[in-house]
Amino acid sequence: MTLKRKDKLEVDEDTLNITVSDLFKRWFELIMKRKIKETTLREYNNAVNFRIIPVLGNYKVIQLTPILLQKFINDLSDEGLSSRYVEYINTILYGCLETARKWKIINSNPLIDVERPRPRRSEQKTWSLNEMNQFLEVAKIYDLRTFAIVSTALKTGARRGEILALQWSDINFEEQTIKIEKTLIYDKDGYRFGTPKSEASNRVIKVG
Repeated sequence: MTLKRKDKLEVDEDTLNITVSDLFKRWFELIMKRKIKETTLREYNNAVNFRIIPVLGNYKVIQLTPILLQKFINDLSDEGLSSRYVEYINTILYGCLETARKWKIINSNPLIDVERPRPRRSEQKTWSLNEMNQFLEVAKIYDLRTFAIVSTALKTGARRGEILALQWSDINFEEQTIKIEKTLIYDKDGYRFGTPKSEASNRVIKVG
């Protein structure tokens, strides 16, 4: 008994007709859903739907060239988007096209040879110790909830969602520790608890 191979031309035709929009759908469904957190996946989806698909979505993947993609990246920069956000878009697109290469849709990733904008140097402004204390003193008088949230953030470095997910059971007053093991997520279904960004994000923080 011999197994019949699928007609090579049929496979090639299917590959040749895959659009960028269709590739992203398959990439999200088959790869990224199992690879990144749900909140990160939603952020990827937003970036793709608002920035990539409107411009490149109808192109067939095999039509993408370094020249075409260079213009795409340049236009994002010319639009006034920050170099960091353009880099973010570039990273998402690169990852998707790398999967297309692994799936034998394209022979090489055309984004490899595209020049990315250089990040602009900007001065990072942070509160001084005096400014931080002034804010906390005012917040303590006028809005105790804001005081609790900001004070916890400043003294632990925890993420916003991690702080908003804290419950009394996460705080050990005797040992002066805060346990981080969940994060608060908001999406179309409302608020719910989720797991932190990575395994290392599950931690116990010592506080004064």
